[in-house]
Amino acid sequence: PLLHPDWYRLMNYAADKGLIQGFCTSGMISRRTAQQVARLKDNFRLMGIHIDSVVPEAYSRVHLDGSTLEKKIRGYHYLLEAGVPPQQISGIITMSRAAVETIEETVDWFVDQMGSQSIVYVMFKGEGFGGGHESWEPATSEMRRACEYRAKKLGEHWLRLGTSEITMFYCRTMFNVNYRGQVLSCPVMRDRVMGNIFEEGLREIFERNRDALLFNFPIKGPCATCQNQDICFGCRATAYHYLGDVEASDPKCWLNPESPGEHVL
Repeated sequence: PLLHPDWYRLMNYAADKGLIQGFCTSGMISRRTAQQVARLKDNFRLMGIHIDSVVPEAYSRVHLDGSTLEKKIRGYHYLLEAGVPPQQISGIITMSRAAVETIEETVDWFVDQMGSQSIVYVMFKGEGFGGGHESWEPATSEMRRACEYRAKKLGEHWLRLGTSEITMFYCRTMFNVNYRGQVLSCPVMRDRVMGNIFEEGLREIFERNRDALLFNFPIKGPCATCQNQDICFGCRATAYHYLGDVEASDPKCWLNPESPGEHVL
């Protein structure tokens, strides 16, 4: 969102309407932009910075330009120097095989050096630049190791999410409108489009597709009876991308006894 020419005005407008916001960024931001973000710190709950690994060799395996790692780290420091509280910044890691191999170093850096108290793991989906890179899929056992290490640093309660990104309450209370006007239940289910705001009203699209947009349907398989089913229903996007079934149990979670195995793709 920070690439939008009116992002600062839009966030101020949303704050004036009483909305508490959150947003994600690559981290490649200038000192001036960091200062603008800091002025809005009372208007957003959390911002995410996407850094897959702080180990240059691992980072370069999943990025076209390895030099962007240094730029992201610099932008992160700009935010802290400008006065954004460290607990308002969440680390975001796309869980490719390269990222998992260096997960301990990256999590330690986020928590011990940068002061983050939230690290979101986003399962590799094989979209965009990742398309055609099935070998990047992390093994289920590797995901378990990564999740257990995060829990060691941030608290055992993090294990209740399994390998999903966030609790089901987030997924069942929000939906997305992308830059093309497409209405989506999840930003990483790009072909699961429910309508377009340039063709009809958002209210009409939402009312017609409410249950599909908010995942208001029973989940099939072990996720439905998991001990953590009061807060987690598995990652719907992972089930969709790996199995082609948005209602299926999360195939990459080690808590799923019916998982297809270490690798699915």
